[in-house]
Amino acid sequence: MRRVVLGAVLLILACGGAATLPAPSQSPAAGTNAPAPTATIDVSDMMGPFSSATFFVVASDGVRAIALLNHYTRYTIPTTGEAQVATSIDGKLFVVDEAPNGTRLRSFDMATGSERGSRIENGRRLLATGTGHGAVASDPASGSLVALFDSDGRRIAEAFDPATLQPLGRRLDSDCGDRLLVGGGRTAVACYDRGVLRIAEGTSGATTFTWDPALGPLVAAALLPGGTALVGRSDGTLARLAADARDGDRLAAFRDGSLVRDGLAAADKATFVAALSTGDAKIGVSTGAGRAGVVHISLPRGEQPVGGIVALWPFAYWVSGKDARHVDLAQGFAETMSSMVATARVLPGAAGDR
Repeated sequence: MRRVVLGAVLLILACGGAATLPAPSQSPAAGTNAPAPTATIDVSDMMGPFSSATFFVVASDGVRAIALLNHYTRYTIPTTGEAQVATSIDGKLFVVDEAPNGTRLRSFDMATGSERGSRIENGRRLLATGTGHGAVASDPASGSLVALFDSDGRRIAEAFDPATLQPLGRRLDSDCGDRLLVGGGRTAVACYDRGVLRIAEGTSGATTFTWDPALGPLVAAALLPGGTALVGRSDGTLARLAADARDGDRLAAFRDGSLVRDGLAAADKATFVAALSTGDAKIGVSTGAGRAGVVHISLPRGEQPVGGIVALWPFAYWVSGKDARHVDLAQGFAETMSSMVATARVLPGAAGDR
């Protein structure tokens, strides 16, 4: 009997749904109350072969936490106006949205969605990026929240304590910047139209420099936790800057196709993911000679990510239309996690290991 029940549960899990235990076959005796319906079991934390990762999607009704293993929406955090999110190495989810007179910063327990802290930055406006991330990041070394504010045309990156959300000081002040990148003691902003990265080393912003990869206008940028940067232009040509360098190297376009806007992401300590829009019939995953540390996702027509991609090995995540999607970076298997037709806006936010 144990094998039969176990087999039934495994079948339900394999189908990506929530499991309910079978009710007893006996009918209730006459004159007695019928048993209450069996509650649905949330299996999002049953480990299986993969970690219990979560894809955080920024929708018009709030931030939705969608479990990797069974695609169950574990919780939704209501937001106001435009919102962006980031996840930390120690299990925190940061949600930054609009306040009546400024910007609201909040931290949550990633596993449960319980609020841990909140702060209002009066008179400040988070940079709008058209994604569910891009202007917020968590420092991989300290777990601190870093936010990129738009201040009269300047870009101000400031750090906040991960527990109290009290300000820790300015990291970077730049005259341009479309995306925020943090890792390896570096705080950087990618200036897409100018085709450069403004980079500050350390936490005080005292040492800064500009890296021009000579690609022209950029469409995507990413930073590994150790500080190595990768940027790309629309034809798929990439340039990489090592963590201990100020001059980078160019990587020729991998194949025919175009780099998706915001289609670069860090998947782990040593691996970037690059999403290419191609004429292929189906999704493919591949690497190329001389491109160690870069995994390419080839996306067919009709599979156009909105707001770029996010990644957490061994999966990359994106939104196509109103569908939250993911692909296995090792095997190429892709599927829809959730369809959110009831919301007006759906953007990829972050992925977390909880």
